Formats: sequence, C-alpha cells, structure tokens
Amino acid sequence: MKCNHEGADGESAVVDNKCGMCGIVVPIDLEEKLQAQMSELKEYIDKIELQKDRYIEENKALREVVRNLSKVI
Repeated sequence: MKCNHEGADGESAVVDNKCGMCGIVVPIDLEEKLQAQMSELKEYIDKIELQKDRYIEENKALREVVRNLSKVI
C-alpha cells in the first residue's frame, strides 16, 4: 500500500513507518523513497514558480514597451 498524505508542515504524514492520517504502515525504504521524490518535486515546483515570476516581469516590461510605442505611432 502507498500513502501520499502530507502533514501540517507539508512533509509526509508518515511517522515511525505509519501514516498519522490513514494508519497505513509504510516500509522504511518506501518512506525514504517517497521523501526523496517529494523533495525533488518541491525543488521542481520552486524552479517553475521562479520561472513564472520571471515571465510575469518580462510580460509587464513588454506591455510597457508596447504602450510607449503606441504613443509614438
């Protein structure tokens, strides 16, 4: 069985090989693998969020350029 519940801190709800939410017992190796996958996913999400913020700023700058060009034309 597999458990993907998250605790209040955003980490896995699995404590001492048992999920605090559903009670599923998770073997240690699976728990460690799940923690590693969750860490990788969080890093990926952080990179995507930074990229999104960068695109938003670029979009604002491009809109300003278009606004200025439309005033000139």
